Amino acid sequence: MNHPKDSRIEEYAEGSLTSELSHEIGSHIEGCPSCRAKVASFRLLERSLRDLPLEQPGSGFTERVIRSLGLEEGGSLAWKLITNLAPLMAFVFVAAVLYVVMNLVGSFGGPQIGSSLGSVTAAYTGLGDNISRGIDAIRLFTAQYLPFIADHESRGMILFLALLFAGVALLDRYLLMPLLTRRKL
Repeated sequence: MNHPKDSRIEEYAEGSLTSELSHEIGSHIEGCPSCRAKVASFRLLERSLRDLPLEQPGSGFTERVIRSLGLEEGGSLAWKLITNLAPLMAFVFVAAVLYVVMNLVGSFGGPQIGSSLGSVTAAYTGLGDNISRGIDAIRLFTAQYLPFIADHESRGMILFLALLFAGVALLDRYLLMPLLTRRKL
């Protein structure tokens, strides 16, 4: 038998040959010192490569590779709107909360700013009435447009909540996370 190709000897050393071919090459290697030395060197090389520590890329490696491949992408219009409008929306929210609190305390009514316990009690009573009306409106809406939620006997509520949570999870996974991941670059 002629000497097997180096690629076959390497496959033999890895153990990736069929049993018939492995037996044939193994018979040759038993009688051939040069092929036996090649098998030993391939096995030593494989063991040495496995023992090498894994390298960790340096900081900024990902950004440099993406930039060198020309894959750098500008932010989408939606992301730009969110990032630019978020501070404004936060300011409007804080201003609205301050306005509501100051209105409830009576700051805009003149000299009765916290002047008596009666004004505070009236403010809390009004707040309680408004909360009750809001809850009643939500109940009326669900009874009219989402009757399966209002029906305590059905499994519709559980199904609705499961679908709602699944929808939120899908939005988070496929919309929000890619936006946030892209933004970190």
